[in-house]
Amino acid sequence: FKFEAAGDAFVGRTAAGLRIDSEEFAILPPHFGPQQDSYVSDAVQSCFPHIRQEFRGVAEHALASLVYHWDYLKTRLDEHHLMWSCALVRTEGMLDELKRRVKCGLPGDPGIEMRSTGCPPHVMQNLHYKMIAQEVRRLKEEISKMKKRLRKIDGNVRATKRRRQTHSDIEEESELQGIDSGDSDSGSGSGS
Repeated sequence: FKFEAAGDAFVGRTAAGLRIDSEEFAILPPHFGPQQDSYVSDAVQSCFPHIRQEFRGVAEHALASLVYHWDYLKTRLDEHHLMWSCALVRTEGMLDELKRRVKCGLPGDPGIEMRSTGCPPHVMQNLHYKMIAQEVRRLKEEISKMKKRLRKIDGNVRATKRRRQTHSDIEEESELQGIDSGDSDSGSGSGS
């Protein structure tokens, strides 16, 4: 019984058709996040008005799952299904607002704080490898951008050096011409 909860989660993931050789086996259920959100609490109360307090967590997860899968469900539900009369559908804006708040993803994804249970160690290793590969790709892109910026800066520096050199060459040429013209003026003046 020591490993009962993790074993149940493993069986649930397998029964859901998740591939055990993929990091997707660690996918988390749709949820609203750990912070207390009064809008979500009010929505749970509206959708499940007679739920006992000890089952509110279950109701919140059920609501998150309904919201997350709504686009699929609305194509499958009969037009006379009771779901069309629930507060989730009848309350203007509720479904859209909850869609903005619902999360689903893998542990470690941005904005995901929930942990995955019932996953064999190799699944979590695959997940970590995927996260590392994503970070390496991100770093490669960042390095590539930095190289482009450095090339541009280098080009600007070289252009500035060329301009300075050209300016220096012009000044030097001007000085030389000034000296030559001064010598020739003084030479012609003394010969008269």
